[in-house]
Amino acid sequence: MTNVPNKNTHTEQHKSTSNTEMYADDTTLHKSAKYLSTIQANLQTNLLKVHTWCKTNYIIINPIKTICMVIGSSHKLKQNCNMSLSISGNNICIVQTQKLLCLYIDNTLSWKPHIDSVCANMSSEFFLLKQIKPYLTIKM
Repeated sequence: MTNVPNKNTHTEQHKSTSNTEMYADDTTLHKSAKYLSTIQANLQTNLLKVHTWCKTNYIIINPIKTICMVIGSSHKLKQNCNMSLSISGNNICIVQTQKLLCLYIDNTLSWKPHIDSVCANMSSEFFLLKQIKPYLTIKM
């Protein structure tokens, strides 16, 4: 994509950087800072820039598929971690777990949702192998 907002977009108001990662049709904005209010303001500014770019290039952002995740330690997340972001007047849903490029990521980076998913898939595969075992021979 040409003229897409810079991979590292600097904002005058916050003098900080919001990183943009793109893969196929998925785009991820991420920001780290000491204060959640700084992160929120930076991301909202950059969401507006991305939205403007998309409108200029006749691309529609689906607000239903647009999500936000605040990542931190369990202790930090128990504190006030209310974040409010929006696109075109639509509030962005805050999630605790999200599948991103075939990996389940949770807001504490524990990997538990991903491990649970892999184990569930392996369990069903083992069940199928057990079901066909009587029909298999060593010569196969």
